[in-house]
Amino acid sequence: LTGKWNFELDNPNIFQINIIKKSYFWIPQFSLKVIKYLKNHNFDIIHGNGPKGSLPLLFIPKKKFISTLHDLGPYETKFSRIPIEKYLFKAVSKKAIYLTTCSEFIKNEIKRYIPQVNIKNIHNLYSAIEDKFKPYPKEAQELKKELNIQGPILLNIGRIALYKGVHYLISAYKIAKKEIPDLNLVIGGKPDFYMEKYYKTWKQKYKDIHFIGFISDDEIPIYYSMGDVFVNYS
Repeated sequence: LTGKWNFELDNPNIFQINIIKKSYFWIPQFSLKVIKYLKNHNFDIIHGNGPKGSLPLLFIPKKKFISTLHDLGPYETKFSRIPIEKYLFKAVSKKAIYLTTCSEFIKNEIKRYIPQVNIKNIHNLYSAIEDKFKPYPKEAQELKKELNIQGPILLNIGRIALYKGVHYLISAYKIAKKEIPDLNLVIGGKPDFYMEKYYKTWKQKYKDIHFIGFISDDEIPIYYSMGDVFVNYS
């Protein structure tokens, strides 16, 4: 189950829910439809992706679930004026029968911020390394020619969301380019619904920046090989 964001997924095993594409307004609509769906279907495992993805599961008393907490964003920064995400993070952490995260540091920080959580119920699932992630110098040079790029490359690949700080990366690039005139910035990834209007403005305003859009899994290693420096704000 997932929301229907920027595009439809061509997978019969994924059920997409129509939502209002506006910050926070999508949450009630998404939650009600997920609750209804889960009440009428049985699953061996119910997994909520992050606090907001797990929100509907808090309102189904007889359904046990696990959740993945990717980071401590609600405790480390402000996503909104009302700290609702911090309360949601805490509620999900306490109700999930099992939590997964991606580092020992985050695991221990969850326990520090939420002492009621049993640390034995938090398991680390480290990001795996695939064999395809290795240097591709020949393909990288061909890609560089295809994009008509000369000079060093700053590379950023990921989902373009507000908290990902791509706007800060662009500002930093403009400063660095004054010292390194032939510096290039390549940004790969699609914007979420909130950032779509900003993304369109950037593409019109910053003609010297290469906005690639979606990059397939097979192409990502080649882009990594092409970049001189990989920059990731979040």
